[in-house]
Amino acid sequence: MTTHNFGLRLVTVALGAFILSQSAQDGSADDGPQTREVRVEDVQAGRVTIIGALGKPVGNAVTIRGVWVLPDAQQKDQSPLFQATHLEGHELSSPINLSGSQVAPMCQQGVSGIVDNVAWSWRATSNGKLAPPTFDVGEQWEFVGFETVQSYSAPYSWIEGLQVPGHTPPPAFGAKFHYGRARRISITQQHSVKEPPLSKRQFPQYRKAAR
Repeated sequence: MTTHNFGLRLVTVALGAFILSQSAQDGSADDGPQTREVRVEDVQAGRVTIIGALGKPVGNAVTIRGVWVLPDAQQKDQSPLFQATHLEGHELSSPINLSGSQVAPMCQQGVSGIVDNVAWSWRATSNGKLAPPTFDVGEQWEFVGFETVQSYSAPYSWIEGLQVPGHTPPPAFGAKFHYGRARRISITQQHSVKEPPLSKRQFPQYRKAAR
């Protein structure tokens, strides 16, 4: 079986990474992570819904707000994270952390301007001359965009010499958030994921800008 045919016939999704919304219940009582096998055709036909890191179906437009922070000091990768604190205008009970590589513009050109009475620092357009924004730790941003599922690399098991007996490698794919609009709301004092999440009450700048 060729690699192409294999990819079209079967996708194995780990529930630890994605939630597959299906009408049937598996009735399994086993503890621990489980996997289900679904066909690509089922995803394309809408019979299976893949839920992204934000808890919404991939491909659905959503508005998120949060702050750029540094990861825990024990983490090897100290690249800033986007800690989402609000989804669709509602404060999340627990923040959702997205790595910097998971947050990307839809394209590399855009403009600034007002859309629906909201001033955006950047919005994607095919003929714009404004580059996507850059982000600093402590800045609070709001994005409008959607998640996709993409492959990060070839599955580890395909690479000779990396197979470990009794070890199942993690999926080589994940969710990515693509934004089409972005605006900086404020600069906060939160610089680390260990600091408590910031509530809407602490952001008079946001309430003023949202009017």
